[in-house]
Amino acid sequence: MAVYGFFLFPNTPSTTTAPYLSTEERALAISRVPEVDERTPISWSFLKRCFMSWYWYGFVLLWIIAGETESFSSNSLLALYMKAHPTHKYTVSQLNDYPTGVPAVGIVSTLFWATLTDFMGGKRYLVGYWIGITGIITSAMILAPGSTTAMHFAAYYWAGSVYACQATFFAWANDVLRYEEDSLRAVVIASMNMGSNAVNAWWSIIFYSANLAPKFTVRCNSFGL
Repeated sequence: MAVYGFFLFPNTPSTTTAPYLSTEERALAISRVPEVDERTPISWSFLKRCFMSWYWYGFVLLWIIAGETESFSSNSLLALYMKAHPTHKYTVSQLNDYPTGVPAVGIVSTLFWATLTDFMGGKRYLVGYWIGITGIITSAMILAPGSTTAMHFAAYYWAGSVYACQATFFAWANDVLRYEEDSLRAVVIASMNMGSNAVNAWWSIIFYSANLAPKFTVRCNSFGL
Protein backbone atom coordinates (compact mmCIF):
# COMPACT_ATOMS: atom_id res chain seq x y z
CA MET A 1 0.00 0.00 0.00
CA ALA A 2 2.90 2.37 0.75
CA VAL A 3 4.42 1.76 -2.68
CA TYR A 4 1.03 2.21 -4.34
CA GLY A 5 0.49 5.47 -2.48
CA PHE A 6 3.96 6.79 -3.34
CA PHE A 7 3.42 6.39 -7.08
CA LEU A 8 -0.33 6.73 -7.54
CA PHE A 9 -1.74 8.93 -4.75
CA PRO A 10 -3.05 12.03 -6.56
CA ASN A 11 -1.73 14.58 -4.01
CA THR A 12 -3.21 18.08 -4.52
CA PRO A 13 -4.65 19.37 -7.82
CA SER A 14 -1.80 21.83 -8.34
CA THR A 15 1.04 19.39 -7.58
CA THR A 16 -0.31 16.04 -8.78
CA THR A 17 1.77 13.86 -11.06
CA ALA A 18 -0.63 10.91 -11.02
CA PRO A 19 -0.23 9.13 -14.39
CA TYR A 20 -3.92 8.29 -14.67
CA LEU A 21 -4.97 11.97 -14.78
CA SER A 22 -4.95 13.75 -18.11
CA THR A 23 -3.96 17.39 -18.57
CA GLU A 24 -7.62 18.34 -18.92
CA GLU A 25 -8.53 16.48 -15.71
CA ARG A 26 -5.76 18.24 -13.78
CA ALA A 27 -6.99 21.59 -15.07
CA LEU A 28 -10.55 20.70 -14.06
CA ALA A 29 -9.40 19.73 -10.56
CA ILE A 30 -7.56 23.03 -10.15
CA SER A 31 -10.56 25.01 -11.37
CA ARG A 32 -12.77 23.39 -8.71
CA VAL A 33 -10.58 24.57 -5.84
CA PRO A 34 -11.07 28.32 -5.28
CA GLU A 35 -8.15 30.58 -4.45
CA VAL A 36 -8.17 31.45 -0.75
CA ASP A 37 -5.66 33.72 0.96
CA GLU A 38 -3.70 31.65 3.46
CA ARG A 39 -3.06 33.17 6.86
CA THR A 40 -0.51 32.29 9.51
CA PRO A 41 -2.07 29.43 11.49
CA ILE A 42 -0.03 29.80 14.67
CA SER A 43 -1.53 32.92 16.18
CA TRP A 44 -4.10 33.92 18.76
CA SER A 45 -6.27 35.44 16.07
CA PHE A 46 -6.34 32.15 14.18
CA LEU A 47 -7.25 30.16 17.32
CA LYS A 48 -9.96 32.67 18.16
CA ARG A 49 -11.33 32.53 14.63
CA CYS A 50 -11.22 28.72 14.70
CA PHE A 51 -12.89 28.11 18.02
CA MET A 52 -15.47 30.84 17.57
CA SER A 53 -16.63 29.47 14.23
CA TRP A 54 -19.57 27.12 13.91
CA TYR A 55 -17.53 24.90 11.60
CA TRP A 56 -15.42 23.51 14.44
CA TYR A 57 -18.26 22.89 16.89
CA GLY A 58 -20.76 21.73 14.30
CA PHE A 59 -18.64 19.21 12.42
CA VAL A 60 -16.73 17.90 15.45
CA LEU A 61 -19.97 17.26 17.35
CA LEU A 62 -21.56 15.78 14.22
CA TRP A 63 -18.74 13.28 13.75
CA ILE A 64 -18.58 12.35 17.44
CA ILE A 65 -22.27 11.41 17.31
CA ALA A 66 -22.05 9.79 13.87
CA GLY A 67 -18.84 7.98 14.75
CA GLU A 68 -20.47 6.31 17.75
CA THR A 69 -23.48 5.43 15.62
CA GLU A 70 -21.03 3.79 13.23
CA SER A 71 -19.41 2.13 16.25
CA PHE A 72 -22.54 0.01 16.54
CA SER A 73 -21.57 -1.80 13.35
CA SER A 74 -17.77 -1.50 13.48
CA ASN A 75 -17.00 -3.30 16.75
CA SER A 76 -17.55 -6.87 15.54
CA LEU A 77 -20.82 -7.09 17.45
CA LEU A 78 -22.23 -9.72 15.13
CA ALA A 79 -19.26 -11.99 15.88
CA LEU A 80 -19.71 -11.41 19.62
CA TYR A 81 -23.43 -12.15 19.30
CA MET A 82 -22.71 -15.39 17.46
CA LYS A 83 -20.16 -16.52 20.06
CA ALA A 84 -22.60 -15.76 22.89
CA HIS A 85 -25.65 -17.23 21.15
CA PRO A 86 -27.77 -18.96 23.82
CA THR A 87 -28.76 -22.00 21.74
CA HIS A 88 -26.59 -22.28 18.64
CA LYS A 89 -22.86 -22.96 18.45
CA TYR A 90 -21.23 -21.62 15.32
CA THR A 91 -18.14 -23.09 13.70
CA VAL A 92 -14.89 -21.13 13.43
CA SER A 93 -15.40 -20.64 9.70
CA GLN A 94 -18.91 -19.31 10.31
CA LEU A 95 -17.62 -16.91 12.96
CA ASN A 96 -15.05 -15.68 10.45
CA ASP A 97 -17.28 -15.53 7.38
CA TYR A 98 -20.73 -14.34 8.44
CA PRO A 99 -19.63 -10.99 10.00
CA THR A 100 -17.89 -9.99 6.76
CA GLY A 101 -21.36 -9.21 5.42
CA VAL A 102 -21.48 -6.13 7.67
CA PRO A 103 -18.64 -4.19 5.97
CA ALA A 104 -19.86 -5.52 2.61
CA VAL A 105 -23.15 -3.73 3.22
CA GLY A 106 -21.13 -0.71 4.30
CA ILE A 107 -19.23 -0.60 1.01
CA VAL A 108 -22.42 -0.73 -1.03
CA SER A 109 -24.08 1.87 1.20
CA THR A 110 -21.11 4.24 0.94
CA LEU A 111 -21.10 4.04 -2.86
CA PHE A 112 -24.88 4.50 -2.97
CA TRP A 113 -25.02 7.54 -0.69
CA ALA A 114 -21.93 9.17 -2.21
CA THR A 115 -23.50 8.90 -5.65
CA LEU A 116 -26.98 9.96 -4.51
CA THR A 117 -25.87 13.01 -2.52
CA ASP A 118 -23.67 14.17 -5.41
CA PHE A 119 -26.59 13.68 -7.82
CA MET A 120 -28.84 15.72 -5.49
CA GLY A 121 -26.42 18.64 -5.38
CA GLY A 122 -24.42 17.74 -2.29
CA LYS A 123 -27.21 17.18 0.23
CA ARG A 124 -24.95 15.26 2.62
CA TYR A 125 -27.27 15.80 5.58
CA LEU A 126 -29.63 13.17 4.18
CA VAL A 127 -27.23 10.51 5.42
CA GLY A 128 -27.80 11.80 8.95
CA TYR A 129 -31.47 10.92 8.70
CA TRP A 130 -30.57 7.48 7.36
CA ILE A 131 -28.15 6.56 10.13
CA GLY A 132 -30.58 7.89 12.76
CA ILE A 133 -33.42 5.74 11.45
CA THR A 134 -31.09 2.78 11.08
CA GLY A 135 -29.82 3.07 14.65
CA ILE A 136 -33.31 3.22 16.14
CA ILE A 137 -34.86 0.40 14.11
CA THR A 138 -31.93 -2.03 14.30
CA SER A 139 -31.61 -1.50 18.06
CA ALA A 140 -35.33 -2.18 18.45
CA MET A 141 -35.01 -5.36 16.39
CA ILE A 142 -32.20 -6.64 18.62
CA LEU A 143 -33.74 -5.65 21.96
CA ALA A 144 -37.31 -6.66 21.18
CA PRO A 145 -38.61 -9.47 23.43
CA GLY A 146 -38.66 -12.72 21.52
CA SER A 147 -36.39 -11.44 18.75
CA THR A 148 -35.18 -14.31 16.59
CA THR A 149 -31.71 -15.12 15.31
CA ALA A 150 -32.81 -14.04 11.83
CA MET A 151 -33.87 -10.64 13.22
CA HIS A 152 -30.48 -10.20 14.88
CA PHE A 153 -28.60 -11.03 11.69
CA ALA A 154 -30.81 -8.71 9.64
CA ALA A 155 -30.29 -5.90 12.15
CA TYR A 156 -26.51 -6.23 12.20
CA TYR A 157 -26.27 -6.39 8.43
CA TRP A 158 -28.55 -3.36 8.08
CA ALA A 159 -26.48 -1.52 10.70
CA GLY A 160 -23.48 -1.92 8.40
CA SER A 161 -25.02 0.71 6.12
CA VAL A 162 -24.09 3.48 8.56
CA TYR A 163 -20.51 3.20 7.29
CA ALA A 164 -21.70 5.65 4.62
CA CYS A 165 -21.69 8.49 7.14
CA GLN A 166 -17.90 8.60 7.37
CA ALA A 167 -17.06 9.34 3.75
CA THR A 168 -20.16 11.52 3.36
CA PHE A 169 -19.68 13.71 6.44
CA PHE A 170 -15.99 14.30 5.79
CA ALA A 171 -16.87 15.23 2.21
CA TRP A 172 -19.53 17.56 3.63
CA ALA A 173 -16.97 19.30 5.85
CA ASN A 174 -14.59 19.72 2.92
CA ASP A 175 -17.39 21.08 0.74
CA VAL A 176 -18.42 23.66 3.31
CA LEU A 177 -14.85 24.70 4.08
CA ARG A 178 -13.61 24.94 0.50
CA TYR A 179 -13.85 28.75 0.63
CA GLU A 180 -12.00 28.95 3.94
CA GLU A 181 -8.27 28.94 4.52
CA ASP A 182 -6.52 25.57 4.39
CA SER A 183 -5.34 25.79 8.01
CA LEU A 184 -8.89 26.15 9.32
CA ARG A 185 -10.08 23.22 7.25
CA ALA A 186 -7.14 21.13 8.47
CA VAL A 187 -7.94 21.88 12.12
CA VAL A 188 -11.63 21.04 11.67
CA ILE A 189 -10.95 17.76 9.86
CA ALA A 190 -8.28 16.71 12.37
CA SER A 191 -10.54 17.64 15.28
CA MET A 192 -13.34 15.53 13.85
CA ASN A 193 -11.06 12.50 13.88
CA MET A 194 -9.63 13.30 17.28
CA GLY A 195 -13.00 13.91 18.92
CA SER A 196 -14.55 10.69 17.63
CA ASN A 197 -11.53 8.57 18.57
CA ALA A 198 -11.35 10.11 22.05
CA VAL A 199 -14.96 9.16 22.74
CA ASN A 200 -14.76 5.77 21.03
CA ALA A 201 -11.79 4.84 23.24
CA TRP A 202 -14.16 4.33 26.19
CA TRP A 203 -17.52 4.10 24.43
CA SER A 204 -16.94 0.59 23.09
CA ILE A 205 -15.67 -0.68 26.44
CA ILE A 206 -18.76 0.53 28.30
CA PHE A 207 -21.49 -0.27 25.81
CA TYR A 208 -20.08 -3.10 23.67
CA SER A 209 -17.99 -5.11 26.10
CA ALA A 210 -17.83 -8.82 25.20
CA ASN A 211 -19.39 -9.82 28.52
CA LEU A 212 -22.55 -7.89 27.59
CA ALA A 213 -23.27 -10.11 24.57
CA PRO A 214 -25.64 -11.11 23.09
CA LYS A 215 -27.99 -8.17 23.86
CA PHE A 216 -25.43 -5.52 24.92
CA THR A 217 -27.63 -3.99 27.59
CA VAL A 218 -26.07 -1.94 30.39
CA ARG A 219 -27.60 -1.51 33.83
CA CYS A 220 -26.11 1.43 35.71
CA ASN A 221 -27.00 0.16 39.18
CA SER A 222 -24.44 2.39 40.84
CA PHE A 223 -26.44 5.39 39.61
CA GLY A 224 -29.78 3.90 40.60
CA LEU A 225 -30.87 3.41 36.98
